[in-house]
Amino acid sequence: MGDRYCLGSTGDGGVGRSPGFPGVFGGFGQSGASGTDGRSTFSGNSPGNGGIGGDGGNGAGLGGAIFVNSGGNLALIDSRFNNNFATANGGGAQGGGGAIFVLGGATAAGTGLSFNSNIAFNGDRDVSGTLGNLTIPLATIAPRQTLQESRPGSGQFVVNLSNSFPVDIEVNYSVGGTATPGQDHALFGGTIAIPAGQTSAILDLGVLDDTIYDPDETVIVTLNSGRNYRTTF
Repeated sequence: MGDRYCLGSTGDGGVGRSPGFPGVFGGFGQSGASGTDGRSTFSGNSPGNGGIGGDGGNGAGLGGAIFVNSGGNLALIDSRFNNNFATANGGGAQGGGGAIFVLGGATAAGTGLSFNSNIAFNGDRDVSGTLGNLTIPLATIAPRQTLQESRPGSGQFVVNLSNSFPVDIEVNYSVGGTATPGQDHALFGGTIAIPAGQTSAILDLGVLDDTIYDPDETVIVTLNSGRNYRTTF
């Protein structure tokens, strides 16, 4: 299945089937796998209905909303699983993982998840297998270059994350101090993106030489709260 990051989009999953193979899983009825805001809803009508079964075999519906195959890597962020079910096709076949089924050899982790009224025919109603926790990283900032007005363009800060994350993180920041944005430097408040899998990004101050003698001035960059990171321990 490969890597799958479930981000954005709300909708109903489809009915997964695996025809012709006795006793195999019914695929995964999947929704909410596109978008950018990191939120997904898997809501009802998302049954892994089980393989049709060949040669008299009975198919098992595994994972009402998502089935994570061996070797797959799933990351879920702020996702909701409501009224999904995993059933079976034929007597004695297991229907497991009402919302998510994680096969051995796969990895799955999430943060901000909620489960409500999911049903499995013969297995864990929410999750079957191992679903780990995604660690929300701590964002910090530190100077990287000495700031000198006599060296226009100088001055950098580095924004660090305590751990990498599977999606891009946009860190919000504000700029204060006694130096004047647009006159002493070119940095205004905004956001800086740290790409998925990375732990740092460089914020350029862009010192400006206004040819006016100034006493020592300060630039204070403060990280503000946002999604998928924290600013306090």
